[in-house]
Amino acid sequence: MEERTTANSTGYFAHKLGHYLARSGYNTCQIARISGLPRRSIANWLEGIVQKPRSWKDILKLAQALRLNQPEVDELLALTDHPSLAQLQSHQPDQHLFTFWSAAASAAPPPFQAIPDLATFVGREEARQTLAAWLLTDSPHKVCTLEGMIGVGKTALAARLAYQLRPHFPDGVLWARLDTSDPFIILRQFAEAYGVDVAAYEDLDSRSQFVRGILAHKQALMVLDNVRSSRQIEALLPPSGACTVLITSRWRDLSLAQGVHRFSVEPFSAAESLALFSKVVGKKRVAQENALFSEMAHILGHLPLAVDIAACRLADEPHWTTAVFLAQLQSEKSQLDHLVHDERCLRTAFYASYDLLEPSQQQFLAAVSTFGGEDFSPEAAAAVANLSLAEAQAHLKTLFCLSLVHQGRANRFRLIPVVRTFAREKIVEETVWQRLTHYFEYFAAQHSQNKAALRLEWNNIAAAQVAA
Repeated sequence: MEERTTANSTGYFAHKLGHYLARSGYNTCQIARISGLPRRSIANWLEGIVQKPRSWKDILKLAQALRLNQPEVDELLALTDHPSLAQLQSHQPDQHLFTFWSAAASAAPPPFQAIPDLATFVGREEARQTLAAWLLTDSPHKVCTLEGMIGVGKTALAARLAYQLRPHFPDGVLWARLDTSDPFIILRQFAEAYGVDVAAYEDLDSRSQFVRGILAHKQALMVLDNVRSSRQIEALLPPSGACTVLITSRWRDLSLAQGVHRFSVEPFSAAESLALFSKVVGKKRVAQENALFSEMAHILGHLPLAVDIAACRLADEPHWTTAVFLAQLQSEKSQLDHLVHDERCLRTAFYASYDLLEPSQQQFLAAVSTFGGEDFSPEAAAAVANLSLAEAQAHLKTLFCLSLVHQGRANRFRLIPVVRTFAREKIVEETVWQRLTHYFEYFAAQHSQNKAALRLEWNNIAAAQVAA
């Protein structure tokens, strides 16, 4: 009793009630109409003017309107010095107020639509801790985007989070793939997950509005996978409040991402790549041939999809020794031909992003693939692509937003090796190599006394000499 009195004296009941109200998305007037309680009474509780309702029935009415689960109701009852829900029900068995929680207890289990968790999932420990902490925040606007290039593991990370956080979402996990389905069908699937038929709502707007009503009080995790544009998911987003939304996308410039939590999913670290090789091929083999596997991971740019395909080929095809397979990957002409396993093909995966580019952007990507250094400057890209600096910067912005190029050192850009190999297959204008050679010949002559500038471009200069 003393602890409860202390909690009330510090306004903890008001704090918890305010949290649940914010989560619901309702305002004081709306929750008063739903619960049948006076708006002034609710306002007094929220402001701490009245520390607690005198009647436990008022608390149950409020809890039902807010769609609180039984542990949350018991917490509010305890904070106001009332018995638990079970104790009240045992003394008042005929009270209709208990029906809501009795029905909830006997209802069907909440939906769980997540894809299967990846058996070979490794790493991402820091990312999962960071994302889990954010997804479980009390913020009323819980939308998070996972951004990154194709094959980097955004969907796998989202699935692992769905399984990890499942106990924290009592109303389930909803999952939709935006690359294989349209919002009208997805809304039907979301509604059916809660036993509701929306066939009568035959246009997108009315169906969207109705499903938002279903989700308004749900503490659910909604995963929208492989989103291409903000417009694509406008009809799917639930009202602010109880639901949490996790979006995966290759695009870094979604308008809805402005002001929400954004997380960039990057290729593996060297340790994570070796961990994936170990999980698929075997720890003993990787330990014995550590240098070969490390070089292979480097060639693959530590891209999870590429590493996984290579690992599966080594595990399933015993005639490949690690050294022989590495040699095949070191050959640029045959590299992508060997990164195929079952129905997965790295080249085909890259086409999914490449085909979204305009022809001029495709030609620009091919041009910047000629660089052989760690990264390159916008000025060099403009010269090799035979464009103005402004045109080159516009193309770099597009490629970066689609996660095909990455940030390099200060004001510079880079391609991971397997993307560079793919892009070089698209070179149709051989003069691009001549422009590469001429640019770095001129650069070296102009900066012959500037050692810092030469060091920055040294590998590009060497690659240009080889091209010459």
